[in-house]
Amino acid sequence: LEEIPPEWRDSYIAQALMKEICNFNSVLKTPERGVALLAELLQNEPEIALASWRGAEDVLYETQSYDLLQAFIPDLEAEVSLELGSVQRVLSIPRPQVPGLSQQDMERMKRDSDRRFIQRKIGRILDFGIATGQTELVQELAGRVTEAFPVAEDLFETYR
Repeated sequence: LEEIPPEWRDSYIAQALMKEICNFNSVLKTPERGVALLAELLQNEPEIALASWRGAEDVLYETQSYDLLQAFIPDLEAEVSLELGSVQRVLSIPRPQVPGLSQQDMERMKRDSDRRFIQRKIGRILDFGIATGQTELVQELAGRVTEAFPVAEDLFETYR
């Protein structure tokens, strides 16, 4: 926590706690409890909900809680841009060579892994956009995604 700027600490802690709560409920096979907690926070403590919702992000998408997500994602285009940057940072981290695997096998594994990661992180946002009636914007954003990540071009054809 000492490495986190003081102005970000409360938000970081709120997100971490929400993530733990959602993970715990997912293990118990009751992810709806994490969603309900976040909905209650939004209604009664909106500042805390806004600070913590990223910790519940995965469960919100998994449970397709799009009505609740709309409270936290007012701008689909900005959300996709944010996620594109995040995905690019993650994919730019060099991966070590695995002993016993050929360079060709490593490249294939990296390509497959990158495709799954891009689909998971960006596809769910585009699904949210479709579900909330933003079809034209989703089509445009899908084009941007395929330009940014040619390795996943075919994954986003259905959105165009």
